[in-house]
Amino acid sequence: GDSLSYYVLDQQDKFEDDYHAEVITIGSSGIANYNPLSMSFYFPDMEDWSLDDVIFEVIDSAGSTISSDPIDFDVVGVSFTSECAGLMVDGTFVAGCPAEVSKDDIIVYSGNGRPSVNVIGETSAGLRLGSTAVGEDGKWMMEIGANRLEKGDNTIVFEYGNVQQPLNSDSQINVEGAADDGTSVFMWILMVVGALIVLGVLGAVFVFFFVEFEEEYEDDLEEPAEEVDPYAWAKQAQQQQVAAAPVEATEPVAAAAPAAVSGYPGWKWDAEQNKWVPDNQ
Repeated sequence: GDSLSYYVLDQQDKFEDDYHAEVITIGSSGIANYNPLSMSFYFPDMEDWSLDDVIFEVIDSAGSTISSDPIDFDVVGVSFTSECAGLMVDGTFVAGCPAEVSKDDIIVYSGNGRPSVNVIGETSAGLRLGSTAVGEDGKWMMEIGANRLEKGDNTIVFEYGNVQQPLNSDSQINVEGAADDGTSVFMWILMVVGALIVLGVLGAVFVFFFVEFEEEYEDDLEEPAEEVDPYAWAKQAQQQQVAAAPVEATEPVAAAAPAAVSGYPGWKWDAEQNKWVPDNQ
């Protein structure tokens, strides 16, 4: 039941162990943990992340001390690898990647990497096919359905820690089927687009001529406007005066010129010219 305290020994005569206590943590149960990435704060080169001659000390409540033997922490960089390991057939893994796969096959990729780093699989066109993470044992595996690939040749690209990795011999996957199927679909798309363009042009021509002919037809149907006599009001007033005058049995007398109409002083009606003229003429 005695309490124990755990330490990482910093030897005064050694410069190399000055960072050991900073990067190694020890839990209350006495388990030590070392994350090599913590050394990147002091040394950016991975070759300097290994620790040599690490010594642990344990002290009890009475002050008694015991030290461990020197321990080395060797850090080995793990390079990312990928390969087509085989196929999943009816839930069973079959090793070996064939030269050509069918649309119903499930391709299994695997490889090595640093634990907990994400791995993303994509086509060369950027279609995401799947993702996984490297396990604690430094291994990863990803299943990719061939039905997500195009018929013919396909290129599988992997991103490791958001960094695209180089291609290798297993990056090329051939899916059975004519490689020109995609070209046929593209040709169908071009044909549909071309037909729509032709219909649009014909529609524009039809609208142009239809509207033009309709406007000309409407112009032909319009009747010319009747010419308005500007002196019609005066003529009407003269006719009303003549109709209202009494008929006498005496011999006819030449009709007098109509009186000037109010609002038009200095004018008289000229019967010979059939218009109004100044009264001084």
